[in-house]
Amino acid sequence: MTRLLSGMSLILILAISGCSSESNTNVLENADQAKIDAYNKQAEEDAKALGGYDGPK
Repeated sequence: MTRLLSGMSLILILAISGCSSESNTNVLENADQAKIDAYNKQAEEDAKALGGYDGPK
C-alpha cells in the first residue's frame, strides 16, 4: 500500500512540475524552411493516401 501511495505521489509531483512551466515553446521557431517544406510535402502525400477518408463515423 505504501508503494502505491509513493508511486502516486511521485506521479503527482511530476505532473505538477511539468504543468507549471511558465514559458511557452514555439516548435517552428527553430525550424528551417527545408524542414517545413518536407513536412508539408509529407502531409500532402498522407492526405492523398487517405483518399478522402474522414475517420470512423
